[in-house]
Amino acid sequence: MPVPEIVRLVSRELTALKPSIEERLTALAKKDALLPQSLETARTDAEKSFVIRAVSAIDREVGILELTIVLTTSRVLGFMVSGDDKESAERIKKSVEKETESMREFLKERITATLPHYSEIRYGPGPR
Repeated sequence: MPVPEIVRLVSRELTALKPSIEERLTALAKKDALLPQSLETARTDAEKSFVIRAVSAIDREVGILELTIVLTTSRVLGFMVSGDDKESAERIKKSVEKETESMREFLKERITATLPHYSEIRYGPGPR
């Protein structure tokens, strides 16, 4: 399969993930919205465990989304023929890495925008 076609496939498949990423992050926004109040009022271990469970649940979902990006890329790369010359393989690898990194950046931007309290806990305070 020609290099541009493989890169186009990867790009198309990763772009197709964007709506489901948005949907899953939007579903997590409710838990994110509860974090500040829960952090302020948590005095007992039971109250603190809610915060820990909420952050862990968001962590799991974010991990699944990150893994989905990698698995989608790997699945599409299955079309790459092992007999391709080394130069083509390198071009494919660089192009696919660029596409994958772009998608990871998209995910991080959406996490920051959709889950501001979670992202502050995980990534630290953003630019104000």
